[in-house]
Amino acid sequence: MKRLLFAWCLVILSLPANGQRKQVPRVNYSPESKIDKYNCQCVHRNSYTVTQRSKFYPFNRAAKIELVSYNGAEGPNEEVITDSIYMLKQAGKYHPVKIKRWDSPFADHKVDTSQFMQAITLSKSQVNNLTDLFFNIRERKHNPYIVYGEMSCFDPRNAIIFINSKGEIFAFIEICFECQKIEPSSDKINFGGWCLQKMDKIKQYFASVGIQYGVTTRVMPLLRTTQPPSTF
Repeated sequence: MKRLLFAWCLVILSLPANGQRKQVPRVNYSPESKIDKYNCQCVHRNSYTVTQRSKFYPFNRAAKIELVSYNGAEGPNEEVITDSIYMLKQAGKYHPVKIKRWDSPFADHKVDTSQFMQAITLSKSQVNNLTDLFFNIRERKHNPYIVYGEMSCFDPRNAIIFINSKGEIFAFIEICFECQKIEPSSDKINFGGWCLQKMDKIKQYFASVGIQYGVTTRVMPLLRTTQPPSTF
């Protein structure tokens, strides 16, 4: 799998049409020049209107967009009786409970929605905010000579899924906030420009919408939860 690298700034590289998925990891190199670090800071630019942003793939084909969380970090596990970390508190006391067998929902290029711990459908305004974050948040000034490095880990627990008018998931973006990497299902997916704080802003967006696991906590929820759209 071919990876794309980004540390203080992100760059998007083109992939050959071989069906491989690409990763967009955050660069872990700190520029020595203060001006380089300054230029890599995120700034908001009104580069694209709402209408223009909605025409970028996969937003242009999506009838519904969801943010999800899942246990994609440690691979398959058997059903277990929870230890003290996952005890269920009832009537002021903690009781061990049995949780389901978790696996990666995106294994073998298929999407198993039963593995989602949380799935929150975005409202129209939330989608607009997401496209604004993708396409109008950019580095202050691009420097093609910035040195890029790679973070080796990728343990995704969150994703953005795109659903067409038939109810089919046709595209998705896996995200590992811990390792600061993004992996889209297709190299056609457009992220817009990248900058120093962009992953942090995406993380803040997930938290504001209501996604917890992989964002604000690493403790797995006991049951799958579906929430109505929240105000962002």
